[in-house]
Amino acid sequence: MGSSRLLIFFILPILLVLDPLAPAIADDQISDTVCTETADYCWSCFNTNNTVNNGSIYKQNLNLLSSFLSNAQMNSRFYNFSLGQAPNTGNAIAVCRGDVALKDCLTCFNDSVSILLQNCTTTNKQEAIIWAERCTVRYSTVSILGVLEDKPVLHLKSPQNVSNATQYNQVLNPLFENLSEKAAAGNSVSKFAAGHALVPVTNQTIYATVQCSPDLDKQNCSNCLEESISDIPKCCGGVEGARVLKPSCYLRFESNPFYENGADTLINLPGEQGIIIYFLEIIQVEIIRVTLQQKCRHCRSSDWYCHWAFYQHLHSCESLEAKKSKKVHSILFYYKLEFNKGTLCL
Repeated sequence: MGSSRLLIFFILPILLVLDPLAPAIADDQISDTVCTETADYCWSCFNTNNTVNNGSIYKQNLNLLSSFLSNAQMNSRFYNFSLGQAPNTGNAIAVCRGDVALKDCLTCFNDSVSILLQNCTTTNKQEAIIWAERCTVRYSTVSILGVLEDKPVLHLKSPQNVSNATQYNQVLNPLFENLSEKAAAGNSVSKFAAGHALVPVTNQTIYATVQCSPDLDKQNCSNCLEESISDIPKCCGGVEGARVLKPSCYLRFESNPFYENGADTLINLPGEQGIIIYFLEIIQVEIIRVTLQQKCRHCRSSDWYCHWAFYQHLHSCESLEAKKSKKVHSILFYYKLEFNKGTLCL
């Protein structure tokens, strides 16, 4: 990761449209939000209603927090700090994305703190937050631990639209609801969930993550994510990817993987959506079965090479479809057994 000082020279207005994921809408009435060119870092600096008696002492406390974080033994993806006495108390929270390696979390924390101190304390702002690709860091003069905060909110969306917005949204909402339930059920160290789901007909894949600050209780985490999900149609409907960023939670979805493989899981959608996908899988299997039988009929019983080529084709189909659906995999395995017995080609 490059020096955090270099990042400061690439800040752009929030309305600049970038590719593939760009700042597009900022519901940000109390602060000025800026982002790096690729939106790897976005930050806001603003004032609270709290009065600071001695700004220099407050800055000293923030610098001490920064020093403590830099020298911390990295054994967690979540840290909270509080130094000084009111009203000059410096309170800070640092949350790393749940799938990121610990050493990368520390790098993200340090770079984020550096950007905040260089851009927010010099303007005497009492509160600040930075949303990085891999972590979130915020500080304030008021207590923020365990407190649900949904302002400021930042919406970042891709300039690329989806061709099948209706089907896409029918999968996107249940996917986020599933992940939100998992994240909210997390512990005091991590409230994070990641997964993907297939869009019927087009076979598009939606990859998504959600995360709450782990100091939130289950109900506040659920409320924060629920409000964020409801923001999507208003800010980011019909696009291939977007982020909804808030101090206490965030969500993101993309058409390509953006998180670590170990965090991924296939989300089987419940209810009507799941039934639709099931029947689409059955139709897909039937198409494969007819195709295979047509190939099989071209093979004579004495033509061992043709049979072997067909067998290999069947095996390839089974391997390919196993990645998409266990149902398809099991049915193709049955066809493979029938071929071995010679009944499929009759």
